[in-house]
Amino acid sequence: METSEIVKEIMEIFIKPKNNKHQIQEIIGELSKGEVGVLDYLLNVNNNISSNELEKHLQVSSARIASTLNSLEKKGLIKRNKSEEDKRKIIISITKNGRTTIEKHREKVEGYLRKMVETLGEKDSLEFIRIVKRIKEINCKSITED
Repeated sequence: METSEIVKEIMEIFIKPKNNKHQIQEIIGELSKGEVGVLDYLLNVNNNISSNELEKHLQVSSARIASTLNSLEKKGLIKRNKSEEDKRKIIISITKNGRTTIEKHREKVEGYLRKMVETLGEKDSLEFIRIVKRIKEINCKSITED
């Protein structure tokens, strides 16, 4: 198979999802990728952090963080409070509802992946992991070379 045909097939797989769009939305729920990243970070790494620190740790722009935090705050998943040490500084923390939401999200995703691994089997699952790691390695390398 020629490279152009392979590229076309890959694009078909990723760009034109067939009948699974609704199913995938059910799995990921109402959270965006950025919202998941912020909530996961607050839950598992550091629950009292400034937006500047979040930007650095998650490697996203201040505009993206601001938009994500506004959305999460409207949903009641995070809260913003003034720092005790520096009243000019705003500290972000996850709410009880945020904690529950991200935990349920993680359970859904893990359940989906568990079914996928069981369906693929060990050999194909390990091959999938190998290939995804290789793609990530190539992407990281090409970013640093540009």
